Amino acid sequence: MNQIIEYIKKNSKGNINSPFIISENKTISYSEFYNELEIRKEKYKFLSGLPTKNIGIQYENSVEFIYTFFVLISQKLTPVLFNTRLTTNESLNLIEYSDCSYIFSNSDTNFQIGNLNNYEPIDNSLIVFTSGTTDVAKGVIQSENSLINSAIKFSNYFNSTSEELYIASLPFFHIGGLMLIIRAVINGAAIYIPNSLKVSDLLKALNLQRYCYLSVVPTQLKDLLNNNISSKYLKAVIVGGASTPINLTMEALNKGIPLYKVYGSSETCSMVSIADTVELKEFPMCSGRAFNDNYLNISNDGEVIVKSNTLFTKYYKQKEETNKKLIGGNYYTGDFGYLSNGLLFLQNRREDLIISGGENINPVEIENLILQIEGIKEVSVIGKKDEKWGHVPVAFIVSENVTEQQIKEYIKNKIAQFKQPKHYYFLDSLPLNHVGKIDKKKLTYNTES
Repeated sequence: MNQIIEYIKKNSKGNINSPFIISENKTISYSEFYNELEIRKEKYKFLSGLPTKNIGIQYENSVEFIYTFFVLISQKLTPVLFNTRLTTNESLNLIEYSDCSYIFSNSDTNFQIGNLNNYEPIDNSLIVFTSGTTDVAKGVIQSENSLINSAIKFSNYFNSTSEELYIASLPFFHIGGLMLIIRAVINGAAIYIPNSLKVSDLLKALNLQRYCYLSVVPTQLKDLLNNNISSKYLKAVIVGGASTPINLTMEALNKGIPLYKVYGSSETCSMVSIADTVELKEFPMCSGRAFNDNYLNISNDGEVIVKSNTLFTKYYKQKEETNKKLIGGNYYTGDFGYLSNGLLFLQNRREDLIISGGENINPVEIENLILQIEGIKEVSVIGKKDEKWGHVPVAFIVSENVTEQQIKEYIKNKIAQFKQPKHYYFLDSLPLNHVGKIDKKKLTYNTES
């Protein structure tokens, strides 16, 4: 990945005081960063002599993460990015699967190199893991070219400049968080690392009086709106996913937030479609249109297909799964939806689809209906195993004094009976995974306990 290192080198020779990393207690210029990088490369030369090139990183968002990542790619090693919230056993399983020879971590995780007979050398690449909310996490191999292409597409769309700021609002071990770093480097801009991913810490970046990009998931967007954020220095608030409720989208737009909605994944190196504020006002449920030489198509059975020069290379050591997903240069996403006038409308993931008595049920349709009820804060609908129907829809609700009977009365004439939840579970909050998305695995466990 020496092309990315060359961007850092070039940025370091421009304005030597140009900031690269800003935190609450220090600022590191591109020049300072590049000089320190050269020192660390010497310190970690021994990594190149290890049995495999795969080196793990398991750090929270930090200056140390950024240094370690660029040290590895400067030596043509393969960074493997690990979720910091994994249990020890989960970490060890992924370390073994990904054939890591060494891991940078704040924990005391001890591991041994496993059987390397299946080790697959991969050059100029990194490994990120899918979130694993619906199945076992897979190692997604992304190339340097994909990272650069994705960052350039973003830059061209937003006419980005070196004077802007990228707020580190997503975990760096997630593709969305990592791309914040890469976009900053490509543009010679700065990245702001808050003390935490809490909204109160994220918003401190606005005090720097630089135009900012803020990438969020729906739960973060909700917290931002509850904190009455000012949009003066927000160039774009970018929310990902079809799970963003209509009422949340409209509230943000009505408050003048420069909201953009995007669609993408680890396999597409972040966003491949985007909707601006004008499009969202008219079509708040859309996930945008393909931009900058990305292409979207829909298969005969409704699956979303992506063609782009930002697609992943393959899944690590999973040839069969790769062949299912990458066909003829196209990525079959496993998401279902449709295109209307070039805009993508997502309906559900294949894994989220509830099949009850032979009928296909879209949980998003039910969730959006229930969210229309005053007092409903959050809702998630999943399928529960049922002896008679195979699966039936059930709803998890976070509300203010809304009863099950009130919900039933509201929806009974608005959707078919087979779509109406058969059970309601009232919670204080919905469980979230490491990137702030609803963890449907944990909800499923609740229905089985």
